[in-house]
Amino acid sequence: MESPSLEAVCVRLNHLERENRILKRAGVVLSFAFIAWVVLGSGFVKPAGQVVAERFILKDSSGQVRAHLSTKSDGSPELALFGQKGSRVVSLNASADDTGSLDYFDKGDVRVSLSSTPGGSAVLNFMDRNGKSASGMYMWPDSSTGVGFRSGDRSVYMKVAADGSSRLSFFDKDGKEIDGIGDPASVAGTGAAAGIPGRSQFSAGGGTPDSLGSRSRTLLVP
Repeated sequence: MESPSLEAVCVRLNHLERENRILKRAGVVLSFAFIAWVVLGSGFVKPAGQVVAERFILKDSSGQVRAHLSTKSDGSPELALFGQKGSRVVSLNASADDTGSLDYFDKGDVRVSLSSTPGGSAVLNFMDRNGKSASGMYMWPDSSTGVGFRSGDRSVYMKVAADGSSRLSFFDKDGKEIDGIGDPASVAGTGAAAGIPGRSQFSAGGGTPDSLGSRSRTLLVP
């Protein structure tokens, strides 16, 4: 039996080295693929550009909560900003009925509120600290609009109805119109016509307030 020549041995070694390199590369690729499958499949890593959580909390260097983004018990989202002492300053909400509101707070009480409803109503409210005075502007779905001012038990309202009629009304502490200028018919459909005094608060849809918590989405109208 003849011994292989040196040239044949070299050719054989080169072939084995090529096969070895191919197997090593394939092993590395398979190893990375397996690791990626395990990590991604187990949920340890989320896709790039996506962060999933039910609540985000932002704290300052002292550990004080300054903002949070979360969902309420009914699933509606809320973004709230807090002052240095932890009191709420600004709140952006989308309620369960798709009403959106932007509220500004002072010492825990709503002072300014802007809201709109999917039905087409829009309201802007201003409230004082002790709840004795307030002013507001509204636009109802039928295009009627108006402004209201209240101080204590007295209130003044001006409304322009959808048909163009208008009236300036003055109400007493019982919500009864004591004087007015303009078309009396334009008062119809407001809280005064329903026997509810001007010191009451109404939702952006024109109904009665549902709770104290809805104050940020209500408007003072006659």
